[in-house]
Amino acid sequence: MVDKTFMGRVFLPPEPSAELHINIGWNVQNGQKYPEWMPFFQEAISKQNYEVLMSKIKDYLEQNAITDYLPRCAMMMTMSCCCCCVGCCICGYIAHSASKITRNLEIIGDEFAGARVALVQATFPTALTADAMAFDQYGQSPQNKFRKGGEMKPCWPPLGYNIILKAPTTFDLRSVWPKSLSTGGMLPVVGQTHMPVVPASMVMPVVPATMVREDDPTEKIMKLKGLLDAGALSHYEYERKKEELMEKI
Repeated sequence: MVDKTFMGRVFLPPEPSAELHINIGWNVQNGQKYPEWMPFFQEAISKQNYEVLMSKIKDYLEQNAITDYLPRCAMMMTMSCCCCCVGCCICGYIAHSASKITRNLEIIGDEFAGARVALVQATFPTALTADAMAFDQYGQSPQNKFRKGGEMKPCWPPLGYNIILKAPTTFDLRSVWPKSLSTGGMLPVVGQTHMPVVPASMVMPVVPATMVREDDPTEKIMKLKGLLDAGALSHYEYERKKEELMEKI
């Protein structure tokens, strides 16, 4: 079974790291999920280069990923006295294949100046404070169990293959990244509809609070337009919400 806990999520690490970790999953068949490019990746890697990078990784893993039944087969044979040698041979083959995959993915990442690929095989619990925890693009912390039957706890780094980018320096990404200190173990379902984080400086200019009425429909339409331009809203969502606000003017 593939642990999909971290797949398809973009993480802002605990302070003071200036990197972003894009988790794509594992080296077994059907064990990956590839997040789409987001505007705040721009300083590290362009949308075009990001899509080329993801395409190369995806193509490579589609052709070279480890068959998902092999680990289970090796375990069963190793547990059987009469087949333990066969099981060990399969384990050796899996280890060799995994090392080769990791090495080649690292080489693919090195082709792009603003990115690198790293495999994380061990994660550790973090303190329950905002500066010690990591958060994904939905404001959720990565979590893991550290003993059998134990509770889910915030952890770092995210297990699996991570594409690591330099965080933007032109604006304070950490100040606008969504954060939730809930540790109830509830994680977002990857693929469900969420509004991705958008740096405030990419949405619209800062307007003094005394000049803006919170219930002003015109102001809300301006904010929606900023979210549309930044890619946080679809054109359909923008038009639908705009129509609702226009009725209040």
